[in-house]
Amino acid sequence: MLTYEVRRHVGMEVLPSHVSEYPVPREVRIRVVRFTVIVLWRKEYHIALPADACTHLGDISADETDERFPAWVQHRPS
Repeated sequence: MLTYEVRRHVGMEVLPSHVSEYPVPREVRIRVVRFTVIVLWRKEYHIALPADACTHLGDISADETDERFPAWVQHRPS
């Protein structure tokens, strides 16, 4: 059985030291194609969140940032 899914993760991400010394808030969405339990393909898309987002990372819904992602990883495709 072939399945497609979009995974979402909101958290602090450590960037290379020449970009930032400190972790920054990010949202990552991953499009995964799998056959039964074997992942055949995956593609990630990262976006930066505002600096004040780190105080409420668990409260950020997919709808708040959906328009910043391409259609293939949107929660509600337009």
